[in-house]
Amino acid sequence: MATIGLIAMVAPPNNWDSMTYHMSRVVHWMQNQSVAHYPTYNLPQLFHPPFAEFTITHLQILSGGDIFANLVKWLSALSIIGVSLIAKQLGAKEQGQVFAVVFCATLPMGILKVY
Repeated sequence: MATIGLIAMVAPPNNWDSMTYHMSRVVHWMQNQSVAHYPTYNLPQLFHPPFAEFTITHLQILSGGDIFANLVKWLSALSIIGVSLIAKQLGAKEQGQVFAVVFCATLPMGILKVY
């Protein structure tokens, strides 16, 4: 997680999803000084849940660039702590908690979303 966190701090967003959806949504909001709907052919920009982009917008305005944008995804990856606690509540011993965390942390979709 620390290595992925370092990558998130150093590298700006560069995957297809970020470039076509997330970051363009953020730039529109900053340019328009509003989170109101705007003309676009990419309709998910108008209708998908906006919490991550709200956070990215604030970080981008405060920092003057997109260097911290990946941190939002990385912080969401820390949900593995919650997975461990849920496993504990369900009666898993330490070995079961470790298995649950490793399983969650190595899910391909989880790894791809962090980058």
